[in-house]
Amino acid sequence: MYERLLVAVDGSSASLHAVRQAFRITRGPITVLAVAPPYEGDLRLVGVKNLESLLTAPCDKALEEASRLAQEEQVRIKTLCEFGDPYVTISEVAESERCQLIVL
Repeated sequence: MYERLLVAVDGSSASLHAVRQAFRITRGPITVLAVAPPYEGDLRLVGVKNLESLLTAPCDKALEEASRLAQEEQVRIKTLCEFGDPYVTISEVAESERCQLIVL
């Protein structure tokens, strides 16, 4: 059994399956991470008023689904939505949270 797990989700059925599997291999709370892509352009030029909510919408949806699964299984999770390149962000969060295992 692991004490500290990080599960990276993107809202796909495969990532939600990873969340379910993580419930089976830990005693401690699980950190569930979704990564929003960085955007360096200016979407305001095409009428987008709230850029951050547009970029984080997929993350929010994936994390809501993970939270629903955790509630069903009575497992504590911590959800995070971070901006960045997924491979870098996942590694950085795993290190900062001192996770023993990353589940994808």
